[in-house]
Amino acid sequence: NTIANYIVESIFTISGGTGGGAIEGQSITETTHLITSINPEQGMIISGSSLESKETFIKEIQINVKEETENVKIKVSSYDEKPNEISVGKDGVVYKYLKIDVENLNSNLDKAKITLQLEKSKIEEKNLPKENIALFKLDEQNNKWNELPTNYTNEDGKYYYYETELSSFSFFAISEKTVVEQIISEITESYERASQN
Repeated sequence: NTIANYIVESIFTISGGTGGGAIEGQSITETTHLITSINPEQGMIISGSSLESKETFIKEIQINVKEETENVKIKVSSYDEKPNEISVGKDGVVYKYLKIDVENLNSNLDKAKITLQLEKSKIEEKNLPKENIALFKLDEQNNKWNELPTNYTNEDGKYYYYETELSSFSFFAISEKTVVEQIISEITESYERASQN
């Protein structure tokens, strides 16, 4: 894949419900990217300062398409708290909420890979072990957060880096992984109840 040319339409922060399109009481950072063309052979990588990775916590988005796709628009929004647009928040410790909107892409999307860039100091503030972090995607139809396979890849003096693959875009939460012990406990309780009946 190669890094193709694209246009950054806007980078701005909305705070406290002020500014165009702001949602009352929410602090939102948004970046919008206009991509003239993506082809299946090369794909597309959006990276660098245009993503404002310190604010959106995304270092890179790699997109592969099934066929030539033009005039793609991608908007990345980050939230400190549960977006007002959704009814259910992610349980447990949440590092950040994200929303990725796309236009002129969905039907042609083959897959996408996201590289997350998370500040070590903020991870430590939330007492999250670096191996215990995952990206969750909201199933809007069932109001359920599904954990995506998320790989810790490396780190430097300031950041931890993670990668995950997507087949579609929606609301996301960067959060602690589902606790295995909790799942085992729930299965055990269900088994015990079934045995008593």
